[in-house]
Amino acid sequence: MAQTAAQTVHLPDPLGDMWPWGRRINPSYDEVKKEADDWFTSLKCFDEKDNADFVRCNFALLAALCYPELDKGEPEFRLTCDMFTLFFVFDQYTDVADGKGAQELADHALKPLKDLDAECAEDEHAVGKVASGFWKRFMAVATETCQERFISGWKEYAEGVVQEAKDRQERTVPRSFYTGDLMHLRKLTCGAAPCLAIYLIGKELPRGFFGHPTLVRLAELTTEIIALENDTYSYQKERATGDIHNLLEAISREQAPCSLQDTLYHAEKETKVRAAEFMLLVKTLHTEDPEVHKYAENFAMLALGITFWSFETERYFGKNHEQVKRDRILVLTEEKKRVVCWE
Repeated sequence: MAQTAAQTVHLPDPLGDMWPWGRRINPSYDEVKKEADDWFTSLKCFDEKDNADFVRCNFALLAALCYPELDKGEPEFRLTCDMFTLFFVFDQYTDVADGKGAQELADHALKPLKDLDAECAEDEHAVGKVASGFWKRFMAVATETCQERFISGWKEYAEGVVQEAKDRQERTVPRSFYTGDLMHLRKLTCGAAPCLAIYLIGKELPRGFFGHPTLVRLAELTTEIIALENDTYSYQKERATGDIHNLLEAISREQAPCSLQDTLYHAEKETKVRAAEFMLLVKTLHTEDPEVHKYAENFAMLALGITFWSFETERYFGKNHEQVKRDRILVLTEEKKRVVCWE
């Protein structure tokens, strides 16, 4: 495909500039990655090329960076790998679906919960195959607290994805960043709620624990930071596919005239405002409950893990990802294509 005019931009690093937390990785990463990748390959969800691209995305690394303390001796860490695989497969199919098709896929993803002992049909949709394996393993080890919050979070995420598909189908008037309309949708579709819930997989906590006002606000801030960071680093890939739900696109439109570089700086500012409030709230947590402090720290690890993974795999920056990570310089083109991993 012919290349057209290239544009060079600097990628800000708002979390790296501000947050005291650093990169950590689960020590069981190498061993569990092979298990998780072999399981997915055995399901034959994609053709050979797309399956190879899935491996290049390295969702086991994403899990290892977001959940560095989950024990391999129990199945928790493996579950997080399978969770991100389920996210990925669901996204791959819903990204090209209309509203009705996306709803059917959402139903496929939850169908195994109705009968965990049921065997997957030979002709089961790929989403159903991955969901069946995930839910069986998840429900076998997750506490009631974790089950309730994870399933609720997954349903919210799926509802957001279905709405996104309807927007594409109807070519809805673009949603606004500054009124919060698009951010509200992205807080659902970025999938943060189930990702936060899985930290509770081995914990049974009182319902009042989650009503702690500081924890509620920290979860909101984490989700918005994840949405902003993801839409920054995935911008090249999403622009190439014509995605209409990227926060940078909304900021650029509402700040017009606004260059892409200025848009990136606007997004950086929005991220830093949230990151600063996050740090302040963590420092002023008025509780001696260690579980509250640990859960708050997990929020930070989730946001950081997603950011580190964005630069350590080929998902968004292709084979140049190490150079982009080092220099924070990205060269974009106007090329239009739909890819699993950036070439």
